[in-house]
Amino acid sequence: MLKYGWIDYTPRFDYLIESWFDKEGKKYTGCDDGFAEYFKYWIGQPKIKYNENFWAKIILNENVPVGIIVLSSDEETYYIAEYIISPAERGRGVGSSALRELLDNGDLIIGKTIHKACACIYPDNTVSKKAFEKAGFKYSHTHADGDAEYYLYSGPYYASLL
Repeated sequence: MLKYGWIDYTPRFDYLIESWFDKEGKKYTGCDDGFAEYFKYWIGQPKIKYNENFWAKIILNENVPVGIIVLSSDEETYYIAEYIISPAERGRGVGSSALRELLDNGDLIIGKTIHKACACIYPDNTVSKKAFEKAGFKYSHTHADGDAEYYLYSGPYYASLL
């Protein structure tokens, strides 16, 4: 049984998501013009098919929205594009435990099993790095220009092949 509820993002959540963009939240996202504009941009890309290779899921804790995660996929890897936890829930383990739940139950949450995943994190975002590591991601490398670090996850099947 899942601990969190997972529902598709709709614009009715825009106001709430925007309220999560405190100074810390805004600093570490690619949502400079707000989440709604970010979502519209990506959903408008020709190769994007919502709920086939691109997902935006609102995370519920006891029916209360506590975060949103956006991910996309190619043939075998899932890419965490944005992951925003409400300020009230930060530092309480919600980020890592919800991420772990998604990795373990992708078939129930997005209809696909997640064997491999990648996250790009700002080097000074130590809170996110810790949450991703706690969920099973491992540091891979730093981008050549030094402005991003890549963290990878390999599920049990892939990890056994390494």
